[in-house]
Amino acid sequence: MIYEPRWTTINSPEEQKKIFSKVGPMFNQKENKKHNPYAVWQSREYRLFSVGWLALVMAGQIEAIAVGINVYVRTADPLALAASVVAGLTARHQAG
Repeated sequence: MIYEPRWTTINSPEEQKKIFSKVGPMFNQKENKKHNPYAVWQSREYRLFSVGWLALVMAGQIEAIAVGINVYVRTADPLALAASVVAGLTARHQAG
């Protein structure tokens, strides 16, 4: 049997209205006049995700500064510092 996604089996307009009446107000601004752009912050999971993401970004910045300071203190060479910055940027680009 060939797999057919659910959306291909909705044929009648009644079925479409039944299904999309549940999700329609999210996408139809005429029906959803009281749109709250900050509604996502009511979700505990999203708040935790955002705090974790912010902590991760800040930790990455702090680590980059610490590595730069460490390289400069050990070598006292601005060229070595620049090389460590380029290496860090390259490593981040390849990881992401």
